Amino acid sequence: MDLYHYIYSTCPEKCYYNFYSNPYFTWDMNHPELSWDWHLLSIHPNITWNIVHANPEQPWKWSTLSRHPNIPWEFIQANSKQSWNWDGVCMNPNITWEIIEANPEQLCKWLYISKNPNITWEIIKNNPEQPWNWFYISMNPNITWEIIQANPEQPWNWTGISMNLTISWDILKEHPEQPWNWKLISRHPNITWDIIKDHPELPWDFYSVSSNPNLSWDIIKEHPELPWHWNSLVVNKMENHPIIQKQQNQTHPYTMSTLEYWSLYH
Repeated sequence: MDLYHYIYSTCPEKCYYNFYSNPYFTWDMNHPELSWDWHLLSIHPNITWNIVHANPEQPWKWSTLSRHPNIPWEFIQANSKQSWNWDGVCMNPNITWEIIEANPEQLCKWLYISKNPNITWEIIKNNPEQPWNWFYISMNPNITWEIIQANPEQPWNWTGISMNLTISWDILKEHPEQPWNWKLISRHPNITWDIIKDHPELPWDFYSVSSNPNLSWDIIKEHPELPWHWNSLVVNKMENHPIIQKQQNQTHPYTMSTLEYWSLYH
């Protein structure tokens, strides 16, 4: 009995679905006799357009494939009769501005085009007539603080800016007058524990601080007086957290390490 049949037969919650986010899962491991979730399978990073093209009889979820980074525009065009989700296609990282310009009837969802990682400030600046969504534009890591400062007339969204990965502590420190969203700043990956600890005067939100990826289990143990939120801590992928590790192993007994071991030795 292989690993997939073992999990299928022993786990009442069908824990084999956890493999969908696992890099060791490959198409060769797919067992058609098992009840796969094709939404999750269709977005797996190891699914390529060659696999989809070679297996047209499978119940692929085209709405999910639409935003898959392994699905190129040429494949979408060649299979135009499929049920593509055009919101997802507009966000697909393979969709360039040149493709958007050349296909205005299909690629016209500007809310989702605004989320496309290929959108740069030059594109936005040169196409002001388009209905850009400024929340997503403000989040776009291609939009730097220098761009925001140099274009104050634009309808920047400060919730989006507060999520922008280019925002640093130096920027926050030098511009306290701006309407930062402190719930989002509190969990921002550029905000370290030392920053939070050394600036108690700032309006940190500890529900969000508890989600900050720079936390560690040692920090939590050293500061039991702080209003940690355990619901957030449980999903925080911090290092060296024995309680979370134990809970994760109990909730999902077939972990990545299990599949890695199986892949190496079977």
